[in-house]
Amino acid sequence: MKLDIVTFSVNERDDYVRFWGPQSKYTKEKLGLHPVLLYCGKDDIDLDEEYGDVHRIYCGDDIPTYLPSTWGYFWVSSLYPDRTCITSGMDMFIVDVDYFDSKIESFSDDSYVVMNATGYNTLDSFYDSKSTLPSYYHIATGSTFSNVLEFESSFVDEIHKYNSLDYSNRYNGYAENVLVHEASVKNGGKWCLDEMYSSDKIRDYINLSENSVGLLSMDDTSGPNSPFYHFHKPYPTEEKIFEMVGV
Repeated sequence: MKLDIVTFSVNERDDYVRFWGPQSKYTKEKLGLHPVLLYCGKDDIDLDEEYGDVHRIYCGDDIPTYLPSTWGYFWVSSLYPDRTCITSGMDMFIVDVDYFDSKIESFSDDSYVVMNATGYNTLDSFYDSKSTLPSYYHIATGSTFSNVLEFESSFVDEIHKYNSLDYSNRYNGYAENVLVHEASVKNGGKWCLDEMYSSDKIRDYINLSENSVGLLSMDDTSGPNSPFYHFHKPYPTEEKIFEMVGV
């Protein structure tokens, strides 16, 4: 395997939309990878397509837009069935693409790899259904993503299925999000559903499939040698992000 596409998804929140311009240019020019964005917001906002693809799918007034934005970077891979995709948060920048490629080069093209699988807990805890995998930096071809996560062909249908899931009594339940009003637990929010649901699907796939699944540990994700950089809140302006990532 070798990385080809980096997938992102956002709703209309400027906190994350502001990253697309610098992120897409950085991903294309500095990493040599193709950025793909699934925009799930209702507002018709300007999103630059000079360096990457932008797909716009609104899921309806009955679905809060934060929800599809947490699952879109998985599903949008299905539009690129023969290309190797890696999921990424919009505020996360890959620093060392060679590090990622070196970790996955021994895997076949039909494999599914999670780069920072021990980011939350041990693999034993994951296999025992006690903890989840992080949702960022999952790597597979679009067709393998579809096979493992069993996507609907329509994103709207996928999100209605996704929204119907109830994980309130699984793992530690939904996480509280004080920054996104509609995602708060008291308002019926389902924050971290993406990690709980994808972890269950991956665990099922491991048990049922003969294809390879790689659950890898990353050596250093917070120090100066980390192969990626994660921006922290409060986020800088778009102009400052351009400056900081050197594009």
